[in-house]
Amino acid sequence: HVAFNLMHNFLDGFEHYSYDTPIWLHEGLAHWAERRVSPDHNSFDGSEGSVPQMSKEKDWAGKTRKIVSAGDAPRMAALMRLKNYGQMSLDDHFTTWSMVDFLHSTQPEGLAALIQGLKGRTNAEGFPDGSNLPDVHRELFQEHLSMSYSAFDAAWSAWVVESYR
Repeated sequence: HVAFNLMHNFLDGFEHYSYDTPIWLHEGLAHWAERRVSPDHNSFDGSEGSVPQMSKEKDWAGKTRKIVSAGDAPRMAALMRLKNYGQMSLDDHFTTWSMVDFLHSTQPEGLAALIQGLKGRTNAEGFPDGSNLPDVHRELFQEHLSMSYSAFDAAWSAWVVESYR
């Protein structure tokens, strides 16, 4: 639980907390950090007035592979539309964890550049600028990961099937 919450705090604190970054990345990084310490305990964020979908499932790789194999995996474009943690389904939690795992395993420099590009944005006057973040995110994906969202979804899905046996 400490690793999960620290990752949220580290991401918020990196390059200053001035605006919200994408929910998928926040929760995915937090799950990824927690599961690297121990897969025995799962933490989930919710939003005010909502209770998060939770699970004691230890085998997130197996669950993610099942979701992908059934063609039910959330797509990056849909994950980018999440406005709060309360909107996340359990499949979204498994998926965001796995997407971070995929990026860390296959493109760690790209993942770092994505985070760097999303955080610390400033306007011409040097003030924090979180405007138009969905478009910025899409551009950063193309620039640092060399993929559109649909190409990412396909590459991630293929990696899941191959890697999570």
